[in-house]
Amino acid sequence: MASEAPVGAAAPPSAWRLALLAGVFFTGMTLMEIVLEGATRRFSHAETVGLLLTLAQFSGCTVLAVLGGGASGAVQGPAAPEGPAAAARGWLPFVGLSCLVWCGTGLANVAVSWVQYPVKVVFKSSKLIPTMGVSVLMGNSRTFGALDYLAAVLLCAGAAGFSFHAGKIGESSQLVLLGIALLTCTMFCDAVSANAQQRLMQRTGVPPMVMMLRLNLCGVLVSLGILAASGQAGVAARLLAAEPLVLAYSPGGCWESGGSAEAWPAPPSRGRPGAA
Repeated sequence: MASEAPVGAAAPPSAWRLALLAGVFFTGMTLMEIVLEGATRRFSHAETVGLLLTLAQFSGCTVLAVLGGGASGAVQGPAAPEGPAAAARGWLPFVGLSCLVWCGTGLANVAVSWVQYPVKVVFKSSKLIPTMGVSVLMGNSRTFGALDYLAAVLLCAGAAGFSFHAGKIGESSQLVLLGIALLTCTMFCDAVSANAQQRLMQRTGVPPMVMMLRLNLCGVLVSLGILAASGQAGVAARLLAAEPLVLAYSPGGCWESGGSAEAWPAPPSRGRPGAA
């Protein structure tokens, strides 16, 4: 008979499962960037396309989370809300998280209106330093060594060098700088949101698929609100009527999100709520 894990302890995933999920995550990220770049090159109204692609990513991940059992999951431990008012308050962290994730995703999709797409990919890949720093500040990990930070600095320095001559042909320098500023903002939003998700799942008992469902459902609402507030709703409607395939250009994001959600360790059980 297999040995049982101690009460309240989160059973770590096996090595082969971690390798499989890492492969799913990497493949999903690669596929997502390929199809998103294809969308930015194929369709006009680049800013509107960026907003629509963000909405499609949140919508697709919501459906994937439902299929993965997120709707039937429940928050464990003392964080589990009781009563309608408490249940409503329990959604507030996911609303804030969805805004952060939208900034990390939506701003990057909009930024490619003015900068070359590979620049976006490099910036998104260079969130290592802010993620490490926020992780230490939030108590999610140990303090990193000098060698760890040196490797991260070299990676980000490569991104900074790549950003030279980053603008698209014909774009003004002011808009190129705006695109770089948006991409810089996405790095810090990604760093905070990733660590906040880890904190919610590992310290307050939110299962991965429940996290994925609530976060992306709130993200759909945030995306719709931003689309309406930006004045692009009419343009988006006309674009969808002429090119309905716009929303089909983000399957990789759902694949990547599902793999990353499953890769998280299981949350602590009720025996030791909040155990790290």
